[in-house]
Amino acid sequence: MKKNKSRILIVNPGYHKSIWTAYLPPGPGYLCESLDENGIENDFFDMNLYSYKNLIKKIKRFKPDYIGIPMMTYDYMNHYIFIDELKKAFSRIKIIMGGPHVALFGEKIMEQCSGVDILVIGEGERTIVEIAKNKPLRKIDNLIYRQGKKVIRTKSGEYIQDLDKLPFPKYKKFKIGKYQGNMIPIISSRGCPYSCTYCAAHLSVGKKVRARSAKNVVDEIEYWYKKGYMLFNFYDDNFTFYKERVYEICDEIEKRGLKGLNLDGGNDVRADTIDYALLKRMKEVGWTALSIGVEAASDKMLKIIKKGEDIKTIEKAIKNATDLGYSTTLYFIIGFPRQTVKDIEETFKLAIKYPVSNVYLYPIIPYPGTEMFEEIKRNGRFFYEPEQYLNSKLQMEDVVIFETPEINRKQREILFKRAKKISSKVKRNFLIERYSRIFPFNYIAAALISNQKIENFIYANRLLKKVGWDIETKTTR
Repeated sequence: MKKNKSRILIVNPGYHKSIWTAYLPPGPGYLCESLDENGIENDFFDMNLYSYKNLIKKIKRFKPDYIGIPMMTYDYMNHYIFIDELKKAFSRIKIIMGGPHVALFGEKIMEQCSGVDILVIGEGERTIVEIAKNKPLRKIDNLIYRQGKKVIRTKSGEYIQDLDKLPFPKYKKFKIGKYQGNMIPIISSRGCPYSCTYCAAHLSVGKKVRARSAKNVVDEIEYWYKKGYMLFNFYDDNFTFYKERVYEICDEIEKRGLKGLNLDGGNDVRADTIDYALLKRMKEVGWTALSIGVEAASDKMLKIIKKGEDIKTIEKAIKNATDLGYSTTLYFIIGFPRQTVKDIEETFKLAIKYPVSNVYLYPIIPYPGTEMFEEIKRNGRFFYEPEQYLNSKLQMEDVVIFETPEINRKQREILFKRAKKISSKVKRNFLIERYSRIFPFNYIAAALISNQKIENFIYANRLLKKVGWDIETKTTR
């Protein structure tokens, strides 16, 4: 007899030696909370914290009907091996994969990973509940699944419009203390309406920006505030897209008397959605850090990558943020098609122009499915296939993945090395100033921590990572 409801174990795959191991993962948190709300028995296991042997023990104890695995694209072939091993060990358990990787690769996953049974395209909170309630798969939207030797794709359904109806994560089954810095991640909106040629975000979250109400967002902040948490990081792609809503969030925080908050802009904000007045108001209620996605330093390149901004607006936003005392991080991408050495020199100049806390100058990673990937295929030359550079240390070590007529391989190697030095210098200068408040040997501490190899070592060590985060948090207040 078929059960009314199935039991689901959500497994966060391991992204070792990367920044993603550090933080409490909100995606799995939303899945577990939605399952809880619908009375479906579930549990959570994080491969960033525990071993494969521990997972096997967990599965034997919990006896799930389904294992749900939300996945990013980084290191995906190793995750396929992991899934295939799980399937061999527990053949009766159906394995569900979701996350941005599914939106990017679709049916191709079924060809490369024999262990996966069901793919969830896009948002998974409602879909996983339908699966757990044993609704026939053919009647569930946004699925790809196996039926014998066939691979079936169901019809596309709408994205979740009213995000207030989703319960925010309470992380009841998560070991919160094992993550970095007692920081609670918040996703207050979803969707990205822009058409940047290098980005595939819209494939998994849609083009339309859907935002939670100010009251709903502050309900989440207050829930954790009452439990003693003060540090919150916003993971939105477009947190400041609806400016009036940000003001409402600020007013709601103030009205409820939530004092002493340390709020971080987290993901990049767009320069054209912030102004001095808004940043000042955010600062008044607890925002201390902000990240701005700059990408390129000239109107020419911003137009080529379809960023939809101009450099004057971007520089004004950076100046406003630094003038107001924000710990400001700038994100740049270098090596675009049609970008010249001169264009990158302009990027380097902008990277050191303002007193920011961090500058990241990332070599472009071409993701299949993006406009930029297709342009490189037409006009450039790849040295590695996506299966190679998305599944190795290549993208973490700034190895040259492709070249273009404008910048050849050797020139790229030189520029990438310079970019690393500039990033380290900016961070070192910031830390020298900030660490002087808590370290007598601030120059030594800053030089060590701003070194990329040492920073990578810290991220690979859970204890050091936690200590490093606690120190960094103190310096941003």
